[in-house]
Amino acid sequence: MAKKIIKKLIFFVFYCCFGPLTRFASLEQTAVVARVLAFILLAWGWIKLTAPLLPGAARQCLALSLFLLMQALINFSGEWLVGGAEAKVFSYGFGFWALGTWQEGNSRSTALLLGLAVAFHSLVGCWLTIAVLFDYFWQRRQLYIAAPMQLPLSLLKAWREILIWIFCSLPGLLPSLLLLFSPLDAWTKFAGNYLQVYYRLKHHLDPMEFETWRYLGYGIMFLVALLAYQHLRKALPKTASKARTLFNILGASLLIASVGVLLGVRFSAPGEMIGLKWRIALLKFYPFRLFDLLTPVISSIFITALLTNNKFPILKTVICPHKMGECDRPRRWFAHACWSVLFAIGLFIPFADHNPSRMPDEKKENWLEICQWIRNSTSQDCVVITPGNSWAFKWYAQRAEYVSVKDCPQDAPGIVEWNARLTKLRLWKKKSYADRYYDRKETATLARQTQADFLIAERFDSLEIAPVFENPGYRIYQLTTEPRE
Repeated sequence: MAKKIIKKLIFFVFYCCFGPLTRFASLEQTAVVARVLAFILLAWGWIKLTAPLLPGAARQCLALSLFLLMQALINFSGEWLVGGAEAKVFSYGFGFWALGTWQEGNSRSTALLLGLAVAFHSLVGCWLTIAVLFDYFWQRRQLYIAAPMQLPLSLLKAWREILIWIFCSLPGLLPSLLLLFSPLDAWTKFAGNYLQVYYRLKHHLDPMEFETWRYLGYGIMFLVALLAYQHLRKALPKTASKARTLFNILGASLLIASVGVLLGVRFSAPGEMIGLKWRIALLKFYPFRLFDLLTPVISSIFITALLTNNKFPILKTVICPHKMGECDRPRRWFAHACWSVLFAIGLFIPFADHNPSRMPDEKKENWLEICQWIRNSTSQDCVVITPGNSWAFKWYAQRAEYVSVKDCPQDAPGIVEWNARLTKLRLWKKKSYADRYYDRKETATLARQTQADFLIAERFDSLEIAPVFENPGYRIYQLTTEPRE
């Protein structure tokens, strides 16, 4: 019972904010409210993050459009920011706000905002906190090398900030720590970590799964950020310290990602890796997500700051060849025109998120019709076996799935159970279809083993039982005849 409570509290703050809305609003209405609030927070966070280097809405919009275009074109480990209402979106919103206050030297506000980022999403908030701490200690490294005792003294002087961070982060951090250190047998913990890193979330966690072009793309992006930073330090000496802060934070994310690559690099099968147990125990903490997001974010800020600088050759000789005071309006119009074009390009690029279902239109309509039938014609407590490529079934049908490939738990026992259910279905299909036919006895066995009430199938044309509903793409079979108690 305690474990189940802890699992439900992982995103405690997020559920407290939006869970009650579902009692009197639909899921769609709740999602709209959550997205609007998330985008408002992100917009405010973006303003605070970019204001020190990019004064004015035109420049901030240009950097934002450039960032969105970069995210549409290339991605390193699957991290996203705009596209849904999740706890991490709010965490990044508070995190961006914190990076803005950190550039201004307001440590207490930074501690409070980073704590709120942790409260909404412990992983995102903790990685951002580590990056800020890296910047803090890196900029004082010479002092600590010369006088090592200054390090503990610095921590003592920051006791207020530490207490503020702890107090604000506890609602999200405490459940995560309880789950992380919950007593588990060694096999379950290892199996959960292995399945998470090398099976379900390998596209996020296993660096050997990332294509070469992603490494090259992000390498080029980081070099562009480095070159832009070097030019900014010379062109804008008054804001050099703020640019250095952002670059140090980007460097911290690169260092974290590099450690992740070293942990995951291998020249054999995963099971043959040396130190496999502790390496996957660290890889499961998403070491690439901060570098994945901050690289295009900070690159877009530096590039925009450089392009809109008065000393930049294009602005100085082509767009604005007059005196400095006469250049404000042309620069603003130029920035507005650029961000509008970039935003339009990023909006209409045919990348995968335009169709999250990954289904052709006709198949998607058939699937939504199936979900609607389940929602209208079955009891609320029924359990349904869905196809392996099912999409948003819980959202549209509002019924429980026996297992979903996409919907994988985050705790080790849950991951092991999730894998066991997938394996059970796979073995049943293999054994029962040996004669190219699913008779009533075999479907009864499936119902008994899974306790499921309905089966949705795409290609099960050889079932002896008749479907209760069908369309050109799917069939629904009832596995049980008695209602649930």
